[in-house]
Amino acid sequence: MESSILLKTKVSKPMIRTYTIDRPEWIHRVEQGMNFRVNMVYAPAGSGKSTLLGQWLYEKKQPYAWLSLDERDNDQRRFWRYVIYSLSCYRIPDLEERLLPLLSSSSISGMTSFIDMFIYELEKVEQPLAIILDDYHFIRSPDIHNSLSYLIDYLPRHVHLYISSRHALPFVHIGKWLVRQQLNIIAAGEMAFSEEEVSLFCKQTMGYSLPSEMIHMLVEQTEGWIAGIQLALISIQQGDDQHRFFLDFNGKHRNIADYLFQEVWSRLDEELQSFLLQTSILKRINAELCNQLTGLSDSQDKLHRLQRLTLFLIPLDEEGEWYRYHHLFAEFVQNVLRQSSESLWIEGHQKASQLYKDRHWIEEAIDHSLIAHNYEQASQLIDEHIEEWLGKGELDTLLHWFTLFPDDYECTIKLCLIHAFILSITDRFEESAQLLKACEQRIQELGLTGSASKHLGILFLVKTNMIFVSRNFDEWFSFMHHAGRELPQESVFFNFNYNKSEPFVRNTAFGLKGLLNQQTANVGKEMVHFLTQHHGEQSLLCQYIMQAIAEGAYERNDLTTCMHWLQVVSKQESYRMVPGILVPFRLTTIKLKLKEKQYITARTILENTLQLLEESAHHNWRKHLYAFSAWIDLYEGNIEQAVNTLDSIAITPQHRVSLDQSLAFTVLARVLMVKKEYNTALEILSSIRFLAENEHAIHIECTSIVLQSICTYRKGQTDTAVLLLQQAIELVLPFDYIRTFVDEGDIVYILLQKLSHTRSVANHPTMLDYITKLLRVLEAEGKVPFPTTTHLIEALTPKELAVLKLIHQGHSNQQIADQLGLTIGTIKVYINRIYNKLEVTSRVQALLKSQELELFSES
Repeated sequence: MESSILLKTKVSKPMIRTYTIDRPEWIHRVEQGMNFRVNMVYAPAGSGKSTLLGQWLYEKKQPYAWLSLDERDNDQRRFWRYVIYSLSCYRIPDLEERLLPLLSSSSISGMTSFIDMFIYELEKVEQPLAIILDDYHFIRSPDIHNSLSYLIDYLPRHVHLYISSRHALPFVHIGKWLVRQQLNIIAAGEMAFSEEEVSLFCKQTMGYSLPSEMIHMLVEQTEGWIAGIQLALISIQQGDDQHRFFLDFNGKHRNIADYLFQEVWSRLDEELQSFLLQTSILKRINAELCNQLTGLSDSQDKLHRLQRLTLFLIPLDEEGEWYRYHHLFAEFVQNVLRQSSESLWIEGHQKASQLYKDRHWIEEAIDHSLIAHNYEQASQLIDEHIEEWLGKGELDTLLHWFTLFPDDYECTIKLCLIHAFILSITDRFEESAQLLKACEQRIQELGLTGSASKHLGILFLVKTNMIFVSRNFDEWFSFMHHAGRELPQESVFFNFNYNKSEPFVRNTAFGLKGLLNQQTANVGKEMVHFLTQHHGEQSLLCQYIMQAIAEGAYERNDLTTCMHWLQVVSKQESYRMVPGILVPFRLTTIKLKLKEKQYITARTILENTLQLLEESAHHNWRKHLYAFSAWIDLYEGNIEQAVNTLDSIAITPQHRVSLDQSLAFTVLARVLMVKKEYNTALEILSSIRFLAENEHAIHIECTSIVLQSICTYRKGQTDTAVLLLQQAIELVLPFDYIRTFVDEGDIVYILLQKLSHTRSVANHPTMLDYITKLLRVLEAEGKVPFPTTTHLIEALTPKELAVLKLIHQGHSNQQIADQLGLTIGTIKVYINRIYNKLEVTSRVQALLKSQELELFSES
């Protein structure tokens, strides 16, 4: 958990110092940025970028979110977590409770889905908002660049992004944004201080101005660079001869900053130099921290003295407690320290590490330990707090730390196994396999010791966790026979949470994104048996495996097996505590109830699950449940209620389709099909299919194609519908998908029959057998069209025809009642009579039958 102090200093705008001069033209230049989607402010360090943006915020009282970045923000999830905090602190209350669970999802697709949800949250902000990302030059991660570019492309009109950096920004879409007049660039040359501004700055900092010729020389030599000007003025104040300074300061120095810093540094007394050398290694300082690091008791006085000298000490809070050194100045002092004594450099970082460790600022402690080459302490701290970073999904941070250990340092076997595990879940299988092989060899060298047995147990858990990602089942079976009998119950691998956003486990990487078949089920059963033998049945690992088996069995139409595994999961009371298991478990149960037309029971289970997830932290899980509620509304013919439910969770045709909400958007597509808004439904389904295909989410992709086929058929494009259904079958043929097709009912039956008679299927025996199997299941469940007749058993009355026509137009029962001036109860009576006369049992069947009988033309 971040220290509140650290968080506060990262999301607070810079304090305006007393000697800051007004630059109205520049404030206006920044203000104009509110007409652009994104503003890039790039100039060298010390050009006044942060000060200028902060001054604009203070003067204009502009609603904003500020984030100061540093090297450790190169982890994509950490970066966006801080962006969320910056907005939550000042603009969007409780934003972190709604978005952090989605952000920490370990799925690759989670980031795009997260950005989509973030955009939705920004759309709810009612007034113009500026988001400032300061010191973006620290960010090197291509993933962050790409995700930020995606955000920029879809930023709401009232949200404006300001990015300050020392360098031009590495976004590939800069040209596009410029052409569309969405990008405003403020570059280095534009920020230079004029002679008039420098003269005013002299008066403010020194109490008097310099002669105009000296001002002219100062501006000319520094090219208006305010950090250089400030350093020159400090040097002038410290010296006795202004003219001598300007004679020496003649532009011959290749690096003005180093020269001026050296000038200032050489005039400081030894006591202040020593204080700066010791404290320069800290990114944020206050008097207490400095006292503890230096062993002094007067750090507050020294900080005040540095402030009076205007020596690049930047306040970070309104209380004047926390500061940081300007990056340029800190780099200079650190270089002085390293050049003077490498041992003092190492010693300082070791002290800082211990200091941060005692304060429970663990990430800072690890950083300083690694710089101090204290790898033992760094590895120990990582080991002790590994679950925190895994829980937040900040895998890049962990991988970065691992790369900082030298090749000749041997981490503990446990830590190496954790490293291998992280490499595997980030799709770096080759590196993971090499590390695991080395771990296995080290375990074998331990012989038949208790330690070796425990390490073998952890190795088994790592391989078990990896198998569903790497799909190397044969290797796992081979290793299982050699695994130790001791499985450490406290191991992070026992309770790693694989699902933080998906309504079904089969949609996750752990669930192979839908690639579940009988082979994976058999492997899963062996795993459960082994884990149960070793008292691991209560672990999250075991419960996720059991839930995945149940979902796979449901898909293969092995409903008895499905119910068995659901019962096994339900016996583990802990499943209620983990939404990633609870929601898939309950939704799978509801699907079984819907198959049996037990709508009341299904809704009762749904409502109970919503009650269990009442906390705002479960916001995204509740969205899945409400989407399923809308689906039940459709089953019951309550279209209007389904629309209202989806609207309440921001699922409408106007919202961007995202993969993490694919369930809700497929329900929306179903609603639109019933309302005969086929083109809009197809647009949504095409988006879902595209996103699913990119992420290899086969279950979601197959569902979207099947619905595309049904929608196209309802549009009257039968041949295209048949081709689409064939694509869906070819996609899942190796995985024996049944319910994805059968649950859609009689239209799928019609299309399967037509497909079975095509030439391509006739020459494909395996596919023909598969289609035949699907047809038999549909027939067994009565999900076939009623025999076509050319007449009704009893003619429809004019009022019944009017009701049927309104059903045909997509109206709900309540809307029909309102239009005909009848009660909803009377409408239900009419609908039952219509069903009896048409010999059907649902709205869809009634519409199909009315088309066959040509009771009215398309409208």
